[in-house]
Amino acid sequence: MSSKLLQSALIYNMDGHRANPVNLFAGALGMVINNVIFLAGLWGMLFAGKPKNAELLFYYIALTAVVMTSWGSVNFFFGGLRSLGDLITDGMLEPMLATPRDPIYLAAISKSHPIALGDLLMGLLGLTAVFFQFSPVMGYKCLFASALSSLAFAGLFIFAGSISFFVSRGNQVGHLLIELTVSMSTYPTGKMFTGPERILLLLTPAAATAVLPVDAVEKAGTKFFLIALLAAVGFFIFSVLIFRIGLSRYRSVSLIGIQR
Repeated sequence: MSSKLLQSALIYNMDGHRANPVNLFAGALGMVINNVIFLAGLWGMLFAGKPKNAELLFYYIALTAVVMTSWGSVNFFFGGLRSLGDLITDGMLEPMLATPRDPIYLAAISKSHPIALGDLLMGLLGLTAVFFQFSPVMGYKCLFASALSSLAFAGLFIFAGSISFFVSRGNQVGHLLIELTVSMSTYPTGKMFTGPERILLLLTPAAATAVLPVDAVEKAGTKFFLIALLAAVGFFIFSVLIFRIGLSRYRSVSLIGIQR
């Protein structure tokens, strides 16, 4: 039943995009251009005229491929998660509570962000570059890391959205948290920070969305993938638990309002 609902939601969202193809392709093209400009600037800052940073090249490409693929796929196929805080603040979550299906799932499939297609295309291009420029093994590692990063980004959206249960204008706080995490995920912070700074970095959501998955790609050994897997799954479960706690509080407040 859930798979049929997901299929129906994807078809519905894609029909909406096809009904306005200019918006879809303009948004995707705009995001591609934005990403190219960002990556070109980052390339100039890290590599142009700096041969000593050549060893960072693979890390840079792998990071770009993993983060853009995961960010793009979650936002394009399950874009409603990113708007979870707004749904809670605006009262749009309440109709989803009247069904037997999980409200997180219903929120996830309720929306698709067309511009995220640009991120997804850039990410897939990066995965292709890793696959052919370096090795198929590294390409498969990046693909698996992208799956872990996707789960972590889904957890980030759920956690950020859940802030609205506990804080006034929590949706704004949640959006800020998402933007900060994206900034920390798209820069090679895993290589930039060492010592105490790295410990602090590993305590942020960026550890699960980017740092640990890309570390697992770069370093040999299954233990690094296990660490990244535990981080992504653990963060996702933690976020869902926070949502459940907030939802029980939200229902209690709504029930009191009805009784009054």
